[in-house]
Amino acid sequence: MEYIFDLPNPAEYNITLKDIPSLACINKNLTSHVGRHTFGHMYLQKVQNLASLKELMGHTKIETTMRYVHLENDYLKSTANLVGEEFKDLRKRKRNTDAFN
Repeated sequence: MEYIFDLPNPAEYNITLKDIPSLACINKNLTSHVGRHTFGHMYLQKVQNLASLKELMGHTKIETTMRYVHLENDYLKSTANLVGEEFKDLRKRKRNTDAFN
């Protein structure tokens, strides 16, 4: 798999990442794992495609990708609403078709 970013190994850049929160006045440890988790979470919120996220993160199993991502109620509701709207549209189209037959 070709990587999007050419980065050193996680141990090397974890050392650099430890300085960033203090410079930003944030009291939190920043690691490569936190970065991956944040990327996965934000990608899913914006793109809403778990299969493409799995590929981007280089996972072989979707279950591995799910460990990085917390499915929020808002995301689940919005997805369910999209599906619900599609079914409403299908029912309307069917009724309109039936009316003309």
